[in-house]
Amino acid sequence: MSHVIWLFSDAGNTDGQAAALLEEHGMKGAFAWATNAFTHPGRETLPWAEAQEIAAHGHEVHSHGMRHDSWSRYTETEIARACRATRQWWANRLGRDCSACKIIGPPYYSTATIRRIALETGYTYTLSNWLTPADSVELPAGYEYQWITCYHGEGPSATLDALDWASKSAYRAVICSLHRLRDEPAYDKEVRWSDFRAVIDHAVELGLTANGVLGLA
Repeated sequence: MSHVIWLFSDAGNTDGQAAALLEEHGMKGAFAWATNAFTHPGRETLPWAEAQEIAAHGHEVHSHGMRHDSWSRYTETEIARACRATRQWWANRLGRDCSACKIIGPPYYSTATIRRIALETGYTYTLSNWLTPADSVELPAGYEYQWITCYHGEGPSATLDALDWASKSAYRAVICSLHRLRDEPAYDKEVRWSDFRAVIDHAVELGLTANGVLGLA
């Protein structure tokens, strides 16, 4: 394995700092954002100006739905409508060639049907940890991947071990899923800054590159 995809979800207000830290190591991240994070921002939401800066610095933005709601109750027509609306929203703000018009990570719930509809409505790649690699992602030919999630309750050791294992495996990429970063996490999905720095340093030691999904092409 030679490639790691740092995938941040949900537009947390630390995404800009995370992007800057990756840049210090010559890496790029991937950021999955629902559009309502910017149309109806919360107290800990990433400011739109920072989101634009992240995209301008060459990090990937992934479409993550409009309202970050589960699509499990959607009909196929509604899924297609959501895909088109989300894609148009990003095209209007970042341009039709932006990564958010090419990559979608359906929020919460995904199926092979959602993946098919996303591809039919213009997306190039879909990402989800709800499915097997064959159903959940369409990476460039030959790029099988391993998905790992960073949780603060585990500390960095589980992620470090996963990177070690993946680097010696036949996988061509590992997707490292993260949420908001904090000095002291408030809930399970948040990750300590010190842990994230340790994981990045280890990826550098292993000689891993990080240029997002499109960097694999």
